[in-house]
Amino acid sequence: MSRIRDQRYAEVRAVLVGGRERIPRLEDLFEELPGTRWNVDLKSAATVDPMVRLLTRTRAHDRVLVGSFEERVLRRFRARMAAVGGPAVATSCGVATVTVLKFAPGGSRLQRLLRDEGAVFQVPVRHRGVPIVDRRFVERVHATGRHVHVWTVNERAEMEHLLDLGVDGLITDRTDVLKDVLVARGLWEGTP
Repeated sequence: MSRIRDQRYAEVRAVLVGGRERIPRLEDLFEELPGTRWNVDLKSAATVDPMVRLLTRTRAHDRVLVGSFEERVLRRFRARMAAVGGPAVATSCGVATVTVLKFAPGGSRLQRLLRDEGAVFQVPVRHRGVPIVDRRFVERVHATGRHVHVWTVNERAEMEHLLDLGVDGLITDRTDVLKDVLVARGLWEGTP
């Protein structure tokens, strides 16, 4: 079986998810769901230019937060958006900024080190066994005026714990579980 990235969209579109639904293009989703905000993770440098072209064409810059675990991908995306004269697009903070915030001593010196253009810290709970998200980390991020989004959280107990720490967003494969947690806490916006 070939990788999805090696296939033309016509081939991908022919596949039915769960035997029922076609795989939409991001551009189609922007159009079909005009009030929806999107979190897009750029997995490689090869995705930067297509994303810049898409955001320029659709003018969806104010509805997207672009993230990447790779610092160089984030820098390239920001530079390409600036080069085309496009409006600002919110991005996540890079790994270097996360590392500084997590492990550097606090104080005003810390604030000077955090010049990253990112609007949000999107991080795993732990990385290679090292805990990243704890109360101190969340407080430090909030002190910079930014939000904390944690990925990928699929267990109810972990969702509850992270919300108790004050994280601002959870990225999950189990939206049904997250919805139940948010409904129980009175945080769900919409019909339960």
